[in-house]
Amino acid sequence: DSEDEADPHHSLENRVEDPSPHPPPPPESPVRKQSRKATKNINEINKRLRAMSSIMSPEPLRRPSKRCKASSSVQPDLDHKNVDDDVIIMSPDTQKSYSSDSVREIPLKVRCRTDVYKIPVLSSAPLTDVVSQLSVILKVPPTSLLLLRHDIELPSDSSVGELGLSIADIIECVVMRAEAQSSSSSVTVRLQSKDRDSSQEYSIHRDTPLDTIFSQYLSSLPSTTQRKVRFHFDGSKVMSGQTPAQLDMEDGDIIEVWI
Repeated sequence: DSEDEADPHHSLENRVEDPSPHPPPPPESPVRKQSRKATKNINEINKRLRAMSSIMSPEPLRRPSKRCKASSSVQPDLDHKNVDDDVIIMSPDTQKSYSSDSVREIPLKVRCRTDVYKIPVLSSAPLTDVVSQLSVILKVPPTSLLLLRHDIELPSDSSVGELGLSIADIIECVVMRAEAQSSSSSVTVRLQSKDRDSSQEYSIHRDTPLDTIFSQYLSSLPSTTQRKVRFHFDGSKVMSGQTPAQLDMEDGDIIEVWI
């Protein structure tokens, strides 16, 4: 017999021990392994970026309603004004203090005959307030009082401040009699022609047109003469409708009658 047949165990052992080894599994592709790592890194970076953007970027505002939109549009302007401009809020007490600085009470000195009276009055008050207080002190009606400064009558409707009166001024007060008051509102004039014996006197209110006394004078003349008559005062022809006050007439003035 052959050796192989004589030792079958030996040949089987060789067959088992010396088989050709299986080739190792091929290594994973380096490109595929690098792609997974890159993807992981990219995902990690994106995750961090999203986290950072959520922190740094504010959340989107809700869309304001119509009512809120109107107020929000005004708010920036208000904020701008608050920053750039100084706003001063004045209370009523503050305004009163400002007005009290310009309007003050002064003791106005008024001389009547031989007495001097100190009348407390505001600088913004009209002079009629002074007259009213004097009328109570002197026990005379206000219409009988006349206030003068440097022999010039002071308008009663003007204020103390407008007239420039101060504590250093002394105002003269004149008490007029009833006769003087009535005479001051009227004037006596004389109508005189070339014939002085035919002159006539008339009393007329200062604001009454002179036509009233002219018609009385003409009524005594013939109608043919009336058409030729002309009236002149102070070298000028007196026009229809003129009053003694407009012509600045005084008692005893003469109106010339030209025929």
